[in-house]
Amino acid sequence: LNHSIRRVLLGDATTFTLHPSLAAIFPGSKNGKPVPKAHLKLQLVIDLLSGRWVHFSLDAYGRSDMKAAMDFMPMLQAGELLIRELGYACMASFRAIIEAKAFFISRLKARVYVLDRNGERLPLRKTLRALAPREGDLVRLPVLMTESDRVPCFLVAQRVPQAVADERRRKLKERHRRQGFKPPGKRYLELQDWTILVTNVEEEAVGKAQVVEWYLM
Repeated sequence: LNHSIRRVLLGDATTFTLHPSLAAIFPGSKNGKPVPKAHLKLQLVIDLLSGRWVHFSLDAYGRSDMKAAMDFMPMLQAGELLIRELGYACMASFRAIIEAKAFFISRLKARVYVLDRNGERLPLRKTLRALAPREGDLVRLPVLMTESDRVPCFLVAQRVPQAVADERRRKLKERHRRQGFKPPGKRYLELQDWTILVTNVEEEAVGKAQVVEWYLM
């Protein structure tokens, strides 16, 4: 590890299916089924290098990862790097991590707009097409997340192979169709050409290629 990062933590959740007789206590997904389902969600943070559990909690199935994003914040220590997937990405948690003098790596939500450090809206698709036009191209940009919150961080993006981008778009359209949502918008679909991450780790500590590698683990 770089000397500025004390340890790398991974946060994620998994859902357990319980016996249907427990549905009144642990209500699960409905899915239009006549028999109620019982589910329980496990929230877990582990130390990547040791494999040890650092924190866990049992949550109701209906409690979202975004609501659980703040649960670990009182235990987060300076110098720790917390890597979590998209469901935990909220501005309050990012700010709490920065205030703890800790670090994060997360994917960027498609509906989150970013600004440059002067506070001007960054045309993300145009910028990435110019700076990362070819497969494997990597770019790192200092940004502010959202016009209201203006969370300072770095955007790291890597252009993926065309086949990967096309498969992402296919899955997105299929998931929206299956769940009864309207088709994904043009901006959302076009951004599938890149893996887009946000982090507050300085490049002197962790290079942009390593940011992508650590997240993909």
